[in-house]
Amino acid sequence: QLLPIHLCRCLRSCTRAMWAVWDATSRMGLRPTTWLGAVPVFWDTLFNYSSSKHTAVRGHVALTIDDGLCRQQDKSRALVKEVRALLREHGALASFMLCSDYLEGVEEEARGLLEDGHEFGNHCPRDREYASLPAGEFEEQLLLTNTAVEKLLGEGRKVRWFRAPQAKYTTSMKKAVDDLGLRHVLGDAYCDDWAVEDAEWVANTMLRQTDHGSILIMHMPEKGFREHTLEVLRLILKGLEQRGLRAVTLSTLESLAEQAPNSQLSNISRSLSAGLSSSQLTAGST
Repeated sequence: QLLPIHLCRCLRSCTRAMWAVWDATSRMGLRPTTWLGAVPVFWDTLFNYSSSKHTAVRGHVALTIDDGLCRQQDKSRALVKEVRALLREHGALASFMLCSDYLEGVEEEARGLLEDGHEFGNHCPRDREYASLPAGEFEEQLLLTNTAVEKLLGEGRKVRWFRAPQAKYTTSMKKAVDDLGLRHVLGDAYCDDWAVEDAEWVANTMLRQTDHGSILIMHMPEKGFREHTLEVLRLILKGLEQRGLRAVTLSTLESLAEQAPNSQLSNISRSLSAGLSSSQLTAGST
């Protein structure tokens, strides 16, 4: 009976430690996830776009949501419709980093997200680390998810983005990702939203980390599992609006970053081609 008590205490201590680290660093204007960029395997990983270098990203951030869409066998516990409605309400778009094992039974909801202009990326079959797998086995798992996601995309469309689960990434993983034509992406706004259930604190911490050209990382809510992240999403979208920042997909942010400076007209046309509807653009500008 003592073991569960000790484990609970350990988990609470770890959560408090994470809370303290993210809180302190965000208040100092630091973004710890970007420190991984000093490690060679992450040298070409995308963390954000500097608005001083890529001026067209000003006013935009990429919103990414991991571990979609529903891991529970009872798909009535999925919150995809609620997330979709919330994004629509705020005229926001997101890149969903999908686990292929969590797609069965929610294919219709997934297609609805695509109809709204959202984007799908590869996050491996399940929410676990893959760095310990032999190279060949990881490649099989990577391709398995790519195939499942591209089946949803249809019309010969390809997955463009990959995020290593738990940010555990190796040189052999990188080779498989590169060979498949994917780009590895992490982000610069993140604070363990999956573990810390104080939605207001999580949202405030991530918003402090967020700047023009940022990439936000959060996790998919489900009924009874990480359900608090739905409120996190609502608060983040509200906070972005208050700061004049629009949430877009990774591909839209990339397109903006590739533009010549101060090309506002080009910004709009590229955003449209990346999936934003004219009505969403109008709503986002009011």
